[in-house]
Amino acid sequence: MRYATKEDLLVMARSKQLLINAMTCWNMLHISQKLQELNPLERSQLLSGLPDTAPLSWKHINFQGEYDFSEGTLRNLVSLELGQLLKEEAKPV
Repeated sequence: MRYATKEDLLVMARSKQLLINAMTCWNMLHISQKLQELNPLERSQLLSGLPDTAPLSWKHINFQGEYDFSEGTLRNLVSLELGQLLKEEAKPV
């Protein structure tokens, strides 16, 4: 792609990095939430597979869609208990 200025190229690079950071954060929050919901055996199985995966997976993300970030939509969509995730202690495998 061609850009008119160096600033345009920097905006593109920073936008890409912001998207990568957002996807990584989203994925890690959901993995953490899932770990809380599992029993010890299931948790152990999930944790054993994590080293072979990357937190930057995007198969579940629709890059072509419309996004609604209004408070009501987000409240209904995301049920992450961030406070609980922060208090959770690492459990031995």
